[in-house]
Amino acid sequence: MVKHEKDAQARPDRGRPASKKPPLGRRPREAGGGPQTRAAILDAGMELFAERGFDGTPVKKIAKAAGVATGLIFHYFGNKEGLLRALIDERTALPLLGGTIAEIASRDPRPEADALLTEVGRSVYLMARHSAPMLRVMVREILQREQVREHWDDARQRAFTVFGQTLSEAASPSIEPEHARALARTFLDTVLFEALFGPDVDADALMASIVRTVNLPGRGRPAADSGAQRGS
Repeated sequence: MVKHEKDAQARPDRGRPASKKPPLGRRPREAGGGPQTRAAILDAGMELFAERGFDGTPVKKIAKAAGVATGLIFHYFGNKEGLLRALIDERTALPLLGGTIAEIASRDPRPEADALLTEVGRSVYLMARHSAPMLRVMVREILQREQVREHWDDARQRAFTVFGQTLSEAASPSIEPEHARALARTFLDTVLFEALFGPDVDADALMASIVRTVNLPGRGRPAADSGAQRGS
């Protein structure tokens, strides 16, 4: 028997094509797309935008990190800016606020105004703190891209309206809807600012400090002592 035949018998797998393995760090692609594929693109976009910035992240880089074909990003989101808008809607605090408020407001008995402010504020703070790197990228893009700015502003206005309406009903005595909406806006903007740019502090202590500054009916306007509470 010639030598190469002996080698082939000793190594029966020789000559077969090597199995292809996905590169390290690449997620397996879901055949034909679907919810998991879309979620993988959102995950990759959020991570890379936070790490490299919007302009510094090519679509191909997002596709590679998600383990999908580049065309699927355009299929689901239209373009890279569409992906950013989807991240605003699905991975940032304010657009998700409606579900949080609805769950809290459905409780029996319904929380009073202070408790509502505290729980909603804490939820927004923790969510925003978790996604702070991505939100800082979004802030930069809001300043530069009109469509992104309009999209974010629409999300903010919806959140203010929903929260203001619930706050109006929870307050005792009740608050006029427009007044409640203005309070909701100031409160949520303060919470977001602290989440993005403030020091790392205990969420409950921070909410107690911020809630005391809200001028609800039935109590006077307190001194603004939140800075002392946060150690600033």
